[in-house]
Amino acid sequence: MGKKKLLLFACGGTIASLPGHPYQSHMSPGGLLGYAESVTRFYDVQATECFRQDSVNLKPSQWPQLAESLRERFADYDGIVLTHGTDTLAYTAAMLSWMLRGLPVPLVLTGAQRPLIYPESDGLSNLRCAFAMAASGVPGVFTAFHHHIFPGTHTTKIRSLSFDAFVSPGRQAVAEYNAQGLNIHPDQLPRQEPFVFAPGLCEQVFLWKLTPACHPDFVDLLIDAGYRGIVLEGYGKGGIPTSAEWQAGLEKLRAKDIPVVLCGQCHMEPAPLTDRTSYGSWISGHGMTTEAAVTRLMWALGQPGVHGAKQTGQLFLDFEQTEKEPS
Repeated sequence: MGKKKLLLFACGGTIASLPGHPYQSHMSPGGLLGYAESVTRFYDVQATECFRQDSVNLKPSQWPQLAESLRERFADYDGIVLTHGTDTLAYTAAMLSWMLRGLPVPLVLTGAQRPLIYPESDGLSNLRCAFAMAASGVPGVFTAFHHHIFPGTHTTKIRSLSFDAFVSPGRQAVAEYNAQGLNIHPDQLPRQEPFVFAPGLCEQVFLWKLTPACHPDFVDLLIDAGYRGIVLEGYGKGGIPTSAEWQAGLEKLRAKDIPVVLCGQCHMEPAPLTDRTSYGSWISGHGMTTEAAVTRLMWALGQPGVHGAKQTGQLFLDFEQTEKEPS
């Protein structure tokens, strides 16, 4: 059997950073391959890039560009490794999961906490893990970091110094990479679907994290600013104030047909499958990460023919069914 044909798709980030602060200079995709030669010589690897930047500068408008570039290329490869800055990696992984739904080849996002040029870098280890998953033939969008593979729809960054930077809150990893190689957990893989390319998005989405100092009058500012959707992180698993003042404030969003996704601030435990009707017209996030909820709402509001809370809620229900029915 010949070598798997893989694509290294570079987007800058710490893994490709050259000396200097704040990591504004990045090596080329070919430079990355040079440092990873001990890994890539086992595969037939080609390299290209979409952009070269620190991921804190990522703009939503770059996601459709990235998705289109991947759509044009995936049929020519057995799998794709996408290198990316860690600060917004989880947002990009989630958004690509929506835009490239049912992707028939593995797309694995990875990065590093320390640039690949340094001897203590975790970049080579992460690339080794990512290439193994990309060559596995398991379709879908994933993230690879510190010997673990997570679903692209359920990854979040929790550390900035430790190499163990990412987790999949409340879930088991899709796979681990250890001395026995890549160990995949089939029961953790998402259900497979026909491929659908849907690159639309809406940038007018606001993440509102409740604190005791929050006031319901803030709703008026959100409406006046033109936001079309709100991700509301309530206390605990999604608790919101029950006072008449708060209920009246939030009712204004309903009156404007602005969808509200209700999530919690406790992400490390599985969320109960609360009946959606208990939230009235709110859309239950059902344990989604912040990154997944924000990008999902941006994506849903950007789809042709989707207007207001009801249609947006239907797209979220579709998401929940997919996530709760593994292959």
